[in-house]
Amino acid sequence: YIDSIDYTLPTSLANGSKITFVWAVLSGGVTTYDTITKFYNPLTLFYDDMEGNFSTNWEATTNGGSAWSFSNAMAYEGSKSLTESGSGFYSTSSTRTTTYKNTFNLLDATSAYLSFWVKHRSENFRDKLQVQVSTDGSAWTAIANKYTIAEANTTNGGTLGGQPALTGIRDFWTNMTFDLDAYKGYPEVYLRFHFTSDGDGSSFAFERDEGFNIDNLKIIKTTNAVVLPLKFVNFYGRLLSNKTVQLDWEAYVDDEHSYFEVERASDAISNFISIDKIAGLPPYKSVDYSPEKGNNYYRIKQVEKNGTVSYSNTIKITVLDQLITSIFPNPVKKQLSVKIINNSAKENCSLQITDVAGRILYTQKTTLEPGTNEVRIDVERHSPQLYFLKIVNSKNQVVLSEQFLKQ
Repeated sequence: YIDSIDYTLPTSLANGSKITFVWAVLSGGVTTYDTITKFYNPLTLFYDDMEGNFSTNWEATTNGGSAWSFSNAMAYEGSKSLTESGSGFYSTSSTRTTTYKNTFNLLDATSAYLSFWVKHRSENFRDKLQVQVSTDGSAWTAIANKYTIAEANTTNGGTLGGQPALTGIRDFWTNMTFDLDAYKGYPEVYLRFHFTSDGDGSSFAFERDEGFNIDNLKIIKTTNAVVLPLKFVNFYGRLLSNKTVQLDWEAYVDDEHSYFEVERASDAISNFISIDKIAGLPPYKSVDYSPEKGNNYYRIKQVEKNGTVSYSNTIKITVLDQLITSIFPNPVKKQLSVKIINNSAKENCSLQITDVAGRILYTQKTTLEPGTNEVRIDVERHSPQLYFLKIVNSKNQVVLSEQFLKQ
């Protein structure tokens, strides 16, 4: 039975606000309560409906049994879901991990959440799935929500050891929401799913079972950053050392969104041409492998299903041949060493440190002699986060940009 309830949200409600609905169902004199959490127009950093190819976003390792994959055995929506046991029941003494290939930028987040739908059958307290998060890709922490269990008692073969995990039987699709508040302020946040089964080979009920199926996974965040015109947030680009330009952007999209086009021009007024089309799910990024020598202006065009278009702001990247740079250490705690090879004539320039929003936090003037130049910058006073180091020439052109992480 499907029905609907009308409601009105405050006009002042900010994008990404968390909304909790509580309903009561009265049947036969018994009242049942349930709680549903929604987010108003959130900024989606990553979404996987599990309908594509597994290798697009995930990589897996396994010790015992089959590896993680997309399975068409069951799904919350569509025809596929992510599972650690795609070929049937999982085996005993198995460890299976799947890791998201990229990272999430929560540097400017005021709140952040992970959500997905899950259905599972596993031996209670012994076979489990942990949702794990890391800020460096090596030290992982299992995160908790209201459905995870963290039983410390390991008698009778329990394997939880006080660490939160999903375990047991959940025969209906359930929405899982995990609060990522502890990871706000980190420019790179990693995600993985870690499944383990114990080695008990007895005939105990549900010793081996169907395992876990995950669908419609989403990472969202809220931010106080000023929203750029027409739903765009945090559009920035950087010139890489191999003379390609990487463009990254975040955007609020709705059901009317169709695709993005990346446009480039040699001036900021006209003659923009399309160089890439992005029709997939977030995160949104593009690489210009053949930027023009000199000034390159970039903007993102958002196209809706009815043909309506809107544009981001325009950013400028200048490509010159005479500079090659390297920075170390990266990540850095106290002092950054910048090595610049100048293949042209003597040049007066300045080094700038900006945050991801483009705000200039530090400027140092220098003269680049022909050959190798080395400049040291004290960064100890800067807060731990992601920054960009830019070289600006005497014409106020950004001729090179590198990113670094302050620890």
